[in-house]
Amino acid sequence: MKVERSARGVLLAGILTNATGIVINYSTSQVPGFIAANIRIAWVSLGVLTVALFAVQVKPWSREVDRYEPSDSVRRRYICTPTTIDNLPVSGDVRIDRLEYGEGPQKVVIDDLRAYELDEISSQPTERSSISNGGEPVRLPHRFVLTGSKRRGRASVVYIITDLAYVQAVRPLLLRSTFVARCKLDRGGILPFVDISAYHKGRVVVRSDVGAHGMIVAVEYFMGQPVARSRYIAAVRAGIRYPDDVWRSKRTGSPLLSTRDRETARVAFQSRQEGGLGSDVFVCDVDGGAMVNLTRKSQDSYDGLFRGSEEVAKWVDRSHLRIASHLAPQNGMRIVEDAAP
Repeated sequence: MKVERSARGVLLAGILTNATGIVINYSTSQVPGFIAANIRIAWVSLGVLTVALFAVQVKPWSREVDRYEPSDSVRRRYICTPTTIDNLPVSGDVRIDRLEYGEGPQKVVIDDLRAYELDEISSQPTERSSISNGGEPVRLPHRFVLTGSKRRGRASVVYIITDLAYVQAVRPLLLRSTFVARCKLDRGGILPFVDISAYHKGRVVVRSDVGAHGMIVAVEYFMGQPVARSRYIAAVRAGIRYPDDVWRSKRTGSPLLSTRDRETARVAFQSRQEGGLGSDVFVCDVDGGAMVNLTRKSQDSYDGLFRGSEEVAKWVDRSHLRIASHLAPQNGMRIVEDAAP
């Protein structure tokens, strides 16, 4: 997206240069010889650059243009307080139509969000998880994608409101009525679920199975000012890749860590299979970084932390993990290696 923004600036500069030359040519007798001799070229260049700017503005060259992550300067431009957003009028033309997360045959798509909608939020952060109809917030992993609608001629910005309103994506293409946003709810890995004070002291202690509650909202902008918003979608952070991930030991209640050192610890967890309908075992850093699928395979099969009701997953050493597996030749268990640094 940075390339597209740079191209837009270059095209605008070219248009202004040509337009200035044309105006000078027709408004004064003091015409520079170069402009007078090339006035037709100036007109043609103006037309070509205008068409090119229009193409860059309204047609993304790839789907990822809809999902770009805003730069720090763009985020600063669209800083907005939760109170300001809450005071905007709710428009039926500004909507969040769909949420999705995951990949392959196990991708989850939620296209009926009425059970999670809110018209307004309380000024108290602790009350933001309450839904007016008594329902529960939608459980979402760290990363998810939403699709929404807006009015043509308006820009849209997606926010997630927790303690503050965090900019997730900016849709500057004014002539389209839909937008796609790639979002992040809370921190990655298991950080949202641990006791932060204990974590800063070097210990990983589970606080809860869920993380922050957030309100997802799309805000419509016109001439740089927020003018309307969608209804809120109430959400809560759960899991790592999927909300139903298994990352805690049933015996101890603690995460399955390769070491007690939080700086180097790797977290083992069971999640939905990539490209299949079974399950895989993954490992990642505490913050979700350096994630690796330890049991990637081409057929649908179970790899996990349990053999029946028995929990068998255990770190043999800092880089080898014992797991349950339907592919194991004996006893339904095998050792897999975490080769990540």
